[in-house]
Amino acid sequence: MNLSHEKFRFFRESGWMVIATTVAGVFMYAVHWVAFKAMTKPEYGDLQNMLGLLNLGMIPAIALQTGLMQQTASAVTPDQRARLRGTVKQLLGWIFLIWLVGCGAAFFGRDAIFRVQKLSGWSLWMTVLTLLPLWWLPVMQGLLQGSQNFLWLGWSAMCNGMGRFLFVVIMLLLFRSGPAGTIFGAALGISLATVIAAWKSRDLWQGPTPKVNIALWIKEILPLTIGLGASQFMMSADILVVKSFFTKDETGLYGAAGTIARGLVLFTGPVVAVMFPRIVQSAARSEKTSVLGQTLLIAGGLGAGAALFCTLFPDFFFRVMNKPDYYPVAPLVPWFTWCMVPLALANVLISNLLARARFKVLPFLVILAVIYWFLLVAFGKYYRTANVLLDLKHIIQILGVFNLLFFVILVAVTFSKGQQGQK
Repeated sequence: MNLSHEKFRFFRESGWMVIATTVAGVFMYAVHWVAFKAMTKPEYGDLQNMLGLLNLGMIPAIALQTGLMQQTASAVTPDQRARLRGTVKQLLGWIFLIWLVGCGAAFFGRDAIFRVQKLSGWSLWMTVLTLLPLWWLPVMQGLLQGSQNFLWLGWSAMCNGMGRFLFVVIMLLLFRSGPAGTIFGAALGISLATVIAAWKSRDLWQGPTPKVNIALWIKEILPLTIGLGASQFMMSADILVVKSFFTKDETGLYGAAGTIARGLVLFTGPVVAVMFPRIVQSAARSEKTSVLGQTLLIAGGLGAGAALFCTLFPDFFFRVMNKPDYYPVAPLVPWFTWCMVPLALANVLISNLLARARFKVLPFLVILAVIYWFLLVAFGKYYRTANVLLDLKHIIQILGVFNLLFFVILVAVTFSKGQQGQK
C-alpha cells in the first residue's frame, strides 16, 4: 500500500468516524436538551452526578476495547483467532461476575453513598444496572476496531446515541421518570449498541475456544487501564467534588457547562480510534508513520474550533434549549471548553505511547491525578468564597491547570530525545 493511499484511507475512515460520532453526539446532546426541559436544576444536578459515577465506573473496563483491538489486529493465524475467541468469552463471563459483586457492594454501602453523593435509591440502582452493558460494549467494539471494521463501529456508536435519545424520550416524556429513568433509557441505548457490535463481530468470537489464561491477559492490559483511566479520571472527577460540596442547584449549573466542554473531548475520540490500530501495526513492523502528526492536527483543529465557537457564543446551547435559568453560568462555558482542549490532545499522545508499549510515563500521570483529586477536595472543604460562580470558575481553572500539566508531561515523554524511535 503506497503512502498516498494510506493517507487517503486514514482520512476517509477518520471522516466517517467523525461523522458517526458527531451524529451520536448530537443525539446524546439532545438527551440533555430533553432533560433540561423535563427536569429542575436539582434533578439535572443528580443526573450529572450519576453520569460522573458512570464515567469513573468505566475505569476498570476502559482498556478492554484497546486490549481487544490490539489482540484482534494481531490475530492472523488460526491459533491466534482461537485464543481471541476464548479471551472474549471468558471476559464476558468475568465481567458479569464482577458486576454482581459490585451490585452487592453497592447494596451494603448504600447508606454511605446516599450520604456523600446525595443520590436517591432508584438513582443508585439504575446507575449500577447501566454498568453491565457499559462494560460489555467496549469488548464488542474492540473486536470491530481491531478488525478495522470502522463502518459498523461507526454504526454502533450512532445507534448508541440514537437509542439513548429514543429511550430517554420515552422514559422522560411518557413516564416522567426523572434522573433514574434517564439513566435507564441510556442503559437501553448502550445495550442496543452492544448487540449491534456483537452481531457484526460474531465471526471473531463464535466457535470452539481453547482454555485461555485470562489473568495473564488482564495483567497485560493493566498499563492500558492505568493510562486511559488516568485520562478518564481527569475528565470526570470534578463533578463528584462539586456534588459533594455544593447545592443541587449549583451542581446543575456546573454540570450544564461541563456537558458542553466534555463533549469536546468525546468529539475528538473517533480520530484517536482510527489512529490506534495504525500505530500498533506500524510499531509491530518497525515502520515509520505520520499518523500521530495527522491525528494531533485534526484533534487540535476540532478542539480549538469548538472552543472558539463556545467563546464567541457562550450561551448558544442554553438559548437553543430555551433555559434562561442557565444563562448565569454561560460565562464559564469558554473557560471550561478551553480547559478541556489540552486533555483532548493528551488523549492522542497517551494512546500513541500505549500503542507503542511505552509505559514509563504512567506513574507520573497517576501521581498527577492523585494530587489533582486532593486539591479539588481541599478547595471544596476550605477555600470557598461567598460567590458561587467564582468558586465554580476556580474549580474549572484547577481542572485546566492539571489538564495542561497532563498534556505537557505526555509531550515531554513522546518527543524526548532517544525515545521517539521506540516501539
